[in-house]
Amino acid sequence: MSIVYLSIAAMLNAVMDVLSHHFPRSIFAKRKNKWWNPKKSWKNKYVDWDGGNKKEKLFYVFSDAWYTLKNISMVMVLLALVNFKEGSIPLYFNFLLCLLVYVVVYNAFYHKILRKNEKKK
Repeated sequence: MSIVYLSIAAMLNAVMDVLSHHFPRSIFAKRKNKWWNPKKSWKNKYVDWDGGNKKEKLFYVFSDAWYTLKNISMVMVLLALVNFKEGSIPLYFNFLLCLLVYVVVYNAFYHKILRKNEKKK
């Protein structure tokens, strides 16, 4: 199950990078709202930025797509760690195996999502 959680975290991080660096060419640019567009969505963190009330909202972590995806991604990584089952192999080997699985799974899904966006140009 940890691999599933890491895969989801990687995909969410890829979408975050698409929003941050490739938004105009992404599928999200077709949505005409302030939640997806990073040039506008940062203002959602505040009560009324344009009106002068620059106080942060209580739950600003869900104020735009980037923050929401980041928080869900962090939860997925934590779930992957919690659900990892320790076996009867030595601790150092267990650590190296976990590191290898993390790097392979995370990068595979991250780049799958990122490359999928680049093909749509």
